Amino acid sequence: MLRSSTGAAASGIIFENLYSYYVLGTRHGFKQSDDVTAEFQRGFSLATECVGVSNRLDLAVRSLLASETAPEIVPLVFGSSAQLQPGQECYVIGSPFAKKGVFTPAKIDQAPKPPNNPETPTPASIRISALVEPGSSGSPLIDDQATVVGMVFAKEALGQGLAIPIEEIRSELPLFIDNLKRLSPRRNR
Repeated sequence: MLRSSTGAAASGIIFENLYSYYVLGTRHGFKQSDDVTAEFQRGFSLATECVGVSNRLDLAVRSLLASETAPEIVPLVFGSSAQLQPGQECYVIGSPFAKKGVFTPAKIDQAPKPPNNPETPTPASIRISALVEPGSSGSPLIDDQATVVGMVFAKEALGQGLAIPIEEIRSELPLFIDNLKRLSPRRNR
């Protein structure tokens, strides 16, 4: 869970690149200048530093600041949303209402599709059956292979979740991280 010094909370996705750890989250959750801490399920916390934001994807990328006393960090593995189908089982692991590590089974309601107007900068999105509550933004959308296929960022009028496909996120990361290794499906570790 990500928590600001003002008490705001949201979810995030930890990933590794060339022995450095980062956390993906939504831009709307915090101001770029906020002091944000990553709180882990195992009871420790690490400070973060914002390395970039994408207004187009409502994405914020934060670097986890090293600590000699922190236990080993286990990053998530990026998968692919390209083969998602309606009805497919998936899972959201997040921090709704600031409760850490809430596991929510869901189904894909609508696989990623491009926006209606290709001229607009709006990204493709995945519609899921899971209800999205405050604090769920930034939660990983996980497939049955335990890989990240998207990131929850919003909800529709009836509360169903919307997720950004991992391919969209992967395409933005080089803007924020120097020497980004190729984060291909199942091989980003």
